[in-house]
Amino acid sequence: MTHDLYKSFYWTLIACLMGVFYSISASADDSAIPEKAISEPLAALAPYVDKIWISENKDKSFKDRAVWRWAVPNHVLVTEHSVNDGAYSGIAVFHYDPKTKRIISRYATSASFYTDAVITLTDKGFTSMETVKGAAGTIEFVEAEVIFNDDHEMHVSARMKLLDGTWTKYTKRVYSQMQ
Repeated sequence: MTHDLYKSFYWTLIACLMGVFYSISASADDSAIPEKAISEPLAALAPYVDKIWISENKDKSFKDRAVWRWAVPNHVLVTEHSVNDGAYSGIAVFHYDPKTKRIISRYATSASFYTDAVITLTDKGFTSMETVKGAAGTIEFVEAEVIFNDDHEMHVSARMKLLDGTWTKYTKRVYSQMQ
């Protein structure tokens, strides 16, 4: 049971990176903002924003639905996702930190833990180095890579560092673009 819980945590954490970007400012009309107004460090992710991403097992026992949207007029990305129709969910906020000159994120979950991450853009996506905090059990750190391909898919691979210092094997999941 504990192993399944951590496995679910792992995929939920990864899904959050893909998540739902939605406006946290109800009065902002993001559709009126030209693309050139997108925060430059986040602009590389623009082709993947305002999309719905779905990943599910062949036997349909696991389904993750994630949506990406701009928030705080095109300077923040918010990712939100739901596993198995709300059995688990999380939300992440990504933004550029001019002081450190890095993209950073904070991910909060329905499982009472959160992560702080540094995001590094790559030619085909990004990597994420996440420190786990709160009630996360035995997980200390998550290392993930997200690659977007020309077939409207997002390939995610990740591994976790446990509190005892050992790393799990990399696991992989494929998300298909639905919108």
